[in-house]
Amino acid sequence: MRIRTLTFIIESPWEGTYGDSTPDIKDGQWHMLTVTYDPTDTTIRVYTDGDQDTGDSTSVRDLSTAPLPARPVQIGGDDAGGTGNAVDAAISEVRMYSYPLTSTEIATMYTDTVANTWVCVNADDSELAAFDLNNDCRVNLPDFALVASEWLECQRIPTSSCTW
Repeated sequence: MRIRTLTFIIESPWEGTYGDSTPDIKDGQWHMLTVTYDPTDTTIRVYTDGDQDTGDSTSVRDLSTAPLPARPVQIGGDDAGGTGNAVDAAISEVRMYSYPLTSTEIATMYTDTVANTWVCVNADDSELAAFDLNNDCRVNLPDFALVASEWLECQRIPTSSCTW
């Protein structure tokens, strides 16, 4: 089965489209894809398998003032004219909410669906992320071991300035 990437586009009367995202889902496995729009900070966020995709947070203009597009909702794509925008996969469930879901709500939906998994909901720029060197969402002994393994490494140029 051929699986394409997700493309989420909000048609806009301003400068084109917003929220175009392509998370990597071409592995033949089931994935939960979630897109939120928060009108308070005009931000679109894209999540793959309950985890927010890095770099896929796009600030957009207030969509409440935008005119209604000709096709306000399309699920599964549009392959009119052979553009290749149709989903070549199964869509098992679609949910639409009138409010933006939080990262915790999205992660909970995913972990309730997929057994024996976890999702880290800490932002990549949080203080925890700065010390979580192995990306397991915990600051623990393995992170300290990573620091200790390079404790005396020196990255100075010239190397002669590395004497202790």
